[in-house]
Amino acid sequence: MTKRFYGWWITVACLITFGISTGLPYYNKDFFNDYFKKDHGWTTSEVTLGFPLAALLTLWVGPIIIPRFSPRKLIVVGTGLTCLAFVGFSKMGDNLPWYYFLWFLYTVGYLLSGPIAHQIIMSQWFRKKRGMAMGFLYGGFGVVAALGVKALKTFRVQSPNFDYHQALMMIGLVMFVAWPIALFLLLRRRWTAVDSGNSALTLEIMFSTVRPYFSTAARASAVAAPGITNDPAGNSTPFAVKLFSAIFIATLLSW
Repeated sequence: MTKRFYGWWITVACLITFGISTGLPYYNKDFFNDYFKKDHGWTTSEVTLGFPLAALLTLWVGPIIIPRFSPRKLIVVGTGLTCLAFVGFSKMGDNLPWYYFLWFLYTVGYLLSGPIAHQIIMSQWFRKKRGMAMGFLYGGFGVVAALGVKALKTFRVQSPNFDYHQALMMIGLVMFVAWPIALFLLLRRRWTAVDSGNSALTLEIMFSTVRPYFSTAARASAVAAPGITNDPAGNSTPFAVKLFSAIFIATLLSW
């Protein structure tokens, strides 16, 4: 009896959690820079230093924390930290070091719940069509991000008493939408080779978080591992066509 393949449903679920955890906050964070400068009296360099500084201070997060936990837990914790950061942005005073700490908090949340965790999930479910799945994931992520930017701009234009503090709070609270999806829908595929400790496939899953298409020899050893079933085969539209279509749609939505 052929087992049903749920990889594409997992892709849709990842598209939603990826868009919420990364697309919505990442592509809207710079929207608030002018408000920060006006309200707190900071210069442009002081406001924009937060993210680069936080990125420099969080280089250790990827290699030390991410391999130790499942992607679902990373998404839940990461979105929680992102929520705390944006709620903090909405409540903060004129303390510049506290502002930088909130950027540190957000960046850790971004690293935990962003591209790496979702690429691990995609790699666990797809082998032959991994490129197509990644294309759908990132194309959909772009659409969700564009819709978020569009919604925020529309809210500012149509609301006579627009309060950016409330907008920051709303972005933070939306992170909780990712929790039930991550906990109950993003199931890990039970690869027989991984369960039996096959190192070749395990290494492929780990390396796929950074470079999905690494050496041919490693891919061949993983495919040859016993007990592995690939996602359903079949001809499809070239990946590049899907990717550029998604970028085009996201561009239109962002106008």
